[in-house]
Amino acid sequence: MAYDPIQEDCLRLILGAMQRERIYPIENAPFIESCLQKYNRDPASLVATDRDRSFHLVTLATETIDYRLPFAQDDETADREAAEAEAQLREACELDPGNWDAKRMLAAVEAETNDAYVGYLIDHRAEVEADLEQMASSAHDVYAREFANGFGKRPYVRWLAAIAARALVAGQYRIALDAAEDCLAFAPDDPADVRLTAVLAMANLNVPVMTCGASSEARRGVPLARTRPPPAPSCRKDL
Repeated sequence: MAYDPIQEDCLRLILGAMQRERIYPIENAPFIESCLQKYNRDPASLVATDRDRSFHLVTLATETIDYRLPFAQDDETADREAAEAEAQLREACELDPGNWDAKRMLAAVEAETNDAYVGYLIDHRAEVEADLEQMASSAHDVYAREFANGFGKRPYVRWLAAIAARALVAGQYRIALDAAEDCLAFAPDDPADVRLTAVLAMANLNVPVMTCGASSEARRGVPLARTRPPPAPSCRKDL
């Protein structure tokens, strides 16, 4: 997901718990620490809504796909874990039809070809963007605004990054570059690590790399390296 799935799941659940219990300010360190401990003991203890459960299932599926499947000891194990991840993604889509991460990942599983997957991502991009805009406009309290300004933007960033990466693989370099530039314009700190995709697309299009990161309307020369924001509190157990 171009993010630490456990970290994101944990912090989303903590924000949800703050909203339910009306904890303010949201930088309440003792409450956050208490929730971190609960998450490490049992993440389900913080799951309260279908949306919570849906994203938690995406987290579980991502952990399987990214960290377990590549190291499966045999085909039987790989097939079993892949089927489990797919089932989790299907359930996530059913629980929250607005879970675009689940839809994107499930589409990747179901698509017969990479070109078909790129087509799906392009066809539904406007819907993802519209949902983001609706979320932002309906955020009427501090918790909803915090979500909309942070976690709520990430599915769209990941959607654009997926278009860029998969279009690059498909040899659709102009589509890859346009999507990468749109992603960088939307999230200049590049949390999805899409800048390298843009550079590779530029190389294939013979576009000067110094223009990487500018909008497709008027490239302004965004530098390749940027300062990242400080890391969030760790939600992972010590291994």
